[in-house]
Amino acid sequence: AAYSGSVKIGSDALELLAAADAVDFDAVRTACCGFLESKLDADSCLDVATAAVGVHGRCLELQESAVKYAQKHFRRVVLKPAFRQLPLEMVLRLTSGDDVRVRSEDTVFAAVERWMEYAPKAAARKTPAVLFQLLSGASVRLPLLSAQLFSTQVIRMLMHADGAGSDCDRLCQEVTQYRLAA
Repeated sequence: AAYSGSVKIGSDALELLAAADAVDFDAVRTACCGFLESKLDADSCLDVATAAVGVHGRCLELQESAVKYAQKHFRRVVLKPAFRQLPLEMVLRLTSGDDVRVRSEDTVFAAVERWMEYAPKAAARKTPAVLFQLLSGASVRLPLLSAQLFSTQVIRMLMHADGAGSDCDRLCQEVTQYRLAA
């Protein structure tokens, strides 16, 4: 690339992006970002979003496109093995906001539950702090869950979280009050 003024980008685009970022080669980094954005699909968007985070904010458009793609195709994307590997911050980003396309909030909860149950990291993902982050606020919108799911799975999950304490109790009370008022 440095000698000929051109670069061939193909299936190794993620590796090439990382290498271009490591040596601060803007032209190749930009070309990789454009290529990856044009090839986003359900199988690649999570890897692309994660890689774009790793290039220190230099591929924000690529990262945003990959996240939006994942949110638009949420039901398919969360079934991919890459979803279970995501760090908490990316799960929060994917499940938050109004761009997540699902028929019901139960789908978002099921995805979060699958992520938490992923065996190699399950213990670390079931801490009250992680649980509270996922179940409060914009990630899983508890008041929008079906009453059956909330009463059978969510309350059980909150009650069995070691050391969950007052934050989880408060969540249960808020949702119960919301449901009674509705």
